[in-house]
Amino acid sequence: MPKLKTLSLLAVLAVSLVWPEGAGAQQVPSPYRFIEAKQDLGITVSYVYADPGAANFGPQAGPAISVRYTRSISRPVSITPSLTYFTSEREVIDPSLEEGEGGGSGSQVVGTESIDLLLVAGRFNLNLTGTRTWHRLVPYLSGGLGIAFELTGATTCFEGSTNPDCQIEPRERFDFGTSFLLQLGFGTVWLPRQRIGVRLEFLNHIWRLATPPGYYDPGVTIVPIPSGKDWTNNLELGLTLSYWF
Repeated sequence: MPKLKTLSLLAVLAVSLVWPEGAGAQQVPSPYRFIEAKQDLGITVSYVYADPGAANFGPQAGPAISVRYTRSISRPVSITPSLTYFTSEREVIDPSLEEGEGGGSGSQVVGTESIDLLLVAGRFNLNLTGTRTWHRLVPYLSGGLGIAFELTGATTCFEGSTNPDCQIEPRERFDFGTSFLLQLGFGTVWLPRQRIGVRLEFLNHIWRLATPPGYYDPGVTIVPIPSGKDWTNNLELGLTLSYWF
């Protein structure tokens, strides 16, 4: 009997020592982790699927590079100022040519010119997972405002110049100038390390294309004649590498 009591006591003691470890081993790790960093600085490489507008004289698709800074201003909300350089080409159209008389791919295209834009903008971001990551991912929605500037400027024409812009009347030349910019988008951040982040983002840049005044002159044959202000959707797909701190 004393031996039985001793064995029973040892069994109870063994179970009491093993039980906490077994219970802890069955806990499921949470997919959520807190984001300790409050800001990040990154470089984005992207491609902009630009819409040249109804008359096809605006910027076409091309690559872009951006510098961006993001800072958290509340639990789910952050703000992102950004600077984007977008390099592209545009078709030069003579609106008074008859269909098929142009030398380009379009019916009235006489050539192409380069066009470079600088986009200065600020966006608000809403993190869908708040201040945490979900499996190291942070999906978000974003929206903001800015200004788009043309860097190339107007073409200077001399006697005998062969530039396509110089083959049409000054009133028929497209000038992007400066446009108000609206940005809407969504994306996700992947945080493989505490200080390193990779961001995949889809943005829609909405800017204005001003129709040259010569498109409303007598003798213009282009159909349809575009409206004075053509607001276009320009879709950007970008990949960002950023440092979090």
